[in-house]
Amino acid sequence: MKSGEDSSFLKIKKMIAVSMAAFLASVIMLAAPSQSYGENSYDPNALAEEIVILVNQARAEAGLKPVKMVPYINDLAHVRCRELLVHLSHTRPDGTKFSSVFNQDVLPYSYCSENIGFGYETAQEVFEEWKSSEFHWGHVMDPDVTHTGVAFTYDENSECKWYWEELFVSMQREDSLVLPGEYIPVSHVIVPVSYGDLDGDGEVSTFDLITLIKYICGYVDFNDQQLKYADLLKDGDINISDAVILRKYILGVYRTLPMTIDMLLS
Repeated sequence: MKSGEDSSFLKIKKMIAVSMAAFLASVIMLAAPSQSYGENSYDPNALAEEIVILVNQARAEAGLKPVKMVPYINDLAHVRCRELLVHLSHTRPDGTKFSSVFNQDVLPYSYCSENIGFGYETAQEVFEEWKSSEFHWGHVMDPDVTHTGVAFTYDENSECKWYWEELFVSMQREDSLVLPGEYIPVSHVIVPVSYGDLDGDGEVSTFDLITLIKYICGYVDFNDQQLKYADLLKDGDINISDAVILRKYILGVYRTLPMTIDMLLS
């Protein structure tokens, strides 16, 4: 590797440290405005995703990695949510702990936690209640949790009508275990218009470089279109080399994106 490239890599490493410290607190995840929901006028899946978006926004502001939503854990959260209708507690109606809803043969977690809420009509309201509770907020801000599942239930004939449940788990072998269907909910779909445009605003700028650095460091996920337009070397991999190329393009050193190995060597 040429000395100039060595220098570029040192600069990008320094930039990673500075960028992560300065900008993680300003991650923007725009959640749709909360609404009140009657018996037949809500989308439980959308409400569950809204909770996770709010959770991950708070975690990003604290420099924590996002939790991933898992359909299987959503199903377990729904079981617990229905149980809240008859037993408002972190124990189940049969007297066992909430954690008994899990089957470790199916989900080999290290440990789990639970947030519950009732009587709140919107995701924002129940989230604010959790934020005001040291117990619940500790689960939201736990740096070791990796996955989550959320459920919402409305029952007009029940005492509290609105019931909310979020389960958190910390997975064993996090670096090698991917749960079926896991994903990070977003409030809007980012559609890049060109290589390097990773935030979908139609321009290639420092904000895109920050977004790419966050992806490389594991703080955000990319959709298929972002993955395509972040591969600036077109080598099927997204890593620090792509960040170096994007930085040089922003500085005007490179005039075109994507680059190829042949173009870099010419």
